[in-house]
Amino acid sequence: MKYTHVLFLSLILFSCSGDVFTQSDIQVVEAFTEAIEEKNFAVLDSLTKDDFILVGPAIGDTISKKQFIDNWKANTANYIKSIEFEHSQLSGLSIPTDTLFGNWIGKWSVARINYQADSLTPVTLLLSNAFLVVEGKLSKGVLIYDRADMYDQQDYFFGNLEDQLSVGKLIKDKR
Repeated sequence: MKYTHVLFLSLILFSCSGDVFTQSDIQVVEAFTEAIEEKNFAVLDSLTKDDFILVGPAIGDTISKKQFIDNWKANTANYIKSIEFEHSQLSGLSIPTDTLFGNWIGKWSVARINYQADSLTPVTLLLSNAFLVVEGKLSKGVLIYDRADMYDQQDYFFGNLEDQLSVGKLIKDKR
């Protein structure tokens, strides 16, 4: 128990001791976000380490650097017209030891996604990201957002077929 308190106190001291993460780490995350908005794939490539992985939003959704950039290229070429990050907030935490040690930068934002197809309603989502910055590049990322909220904003229904048919009729009747 005594060692647990020492470890906890050490983490608090290390994580609250001034500039444990640098402004340049925050700038890397900001530049990455801008590159996503601007569809600048060369910058996305330059800001991520070769072994970069992105986890989320669901368990099992883990992709490599190449998969991330290829997916973003395909999505913006075929489906997504634009994504805008509004009301962003950044913060940092330095983890001095462990397997994921380094400077983690958290980014919380409201994202508005506009689709190329007029039939798809734009969605606004709360996003939570955390990025591990190592040697001035992103090494790992975690992405969290509510996919059900996104689908709900696009009038998708989750349930069995009988419920879908009766609720679908109710929705149409209300409009």
